[in-house]
Amino acid sequence: GKEEIEIDKLLYDVLEESKTMTVLSRGKFNIFIGDLSNFWNNLIAAAKDDEVAAQIDPSNYAEFLENHTPELDNGVKQNSDNFSKALNSIPDFSPVDNIAEEFDKILTLRHEGDKYFAKFNKYNDKESMSITLGAIGKGFATEIVKDELIKAGYTKGLIYGGGSSIVSLGDSYIDSSWRISMTNP
Repeated sequence: GKEEIEIDKLLYDVLEESKTMTVLSRGKFNIFIGDLSNFWNNLIAAAKDDEVAAQIDPSNYAEFLENHTPELDNGVKQNSDNFSKALNSIPDFSPVDNIAEEFDKILTLRHEGDKYFAKFNKYNDKESMSITLGAIGKGFATEIVKDELIKAGYTKGLIYGGGSSIVSLGDSYIDSSWRISMTNP
């Protein structure tokens, strides 16, 4: 948040698309959940390392986490204060009329010719704020793979980047739609 930095075009494109998705979803898509995402990732990782948690089916982690907050290796206790702090770091776009303008108050993106820049700004009363590109990154990556495969001459196939990131490369091999099944969604 102190100065503008130069970034590569791909990161710029991902951030611009994130802004578009934030606007289109009226703030429901929000890359500024980095602190909350880190909180949960650390808590789940600690739970997986915990002897009791190691015996728990991953589908039951939510229940386990409600009743158990293990010490992390760095000695930081994951508790309701840390959760509240992470939650409070997220900007709320719901009361905002012009979401694009509000997004720009947090993250300023610009380009000059073939140079691209980003600047995180101090936003309202937020003590800290970070982003996560996990929700959009896999989608971008699968589209890049798709484009490269098309350039290489491939015309049919599926690119599976996880349950939320499936891209088709042309039509199915048979005369029907692609069929994708899920187990335990």
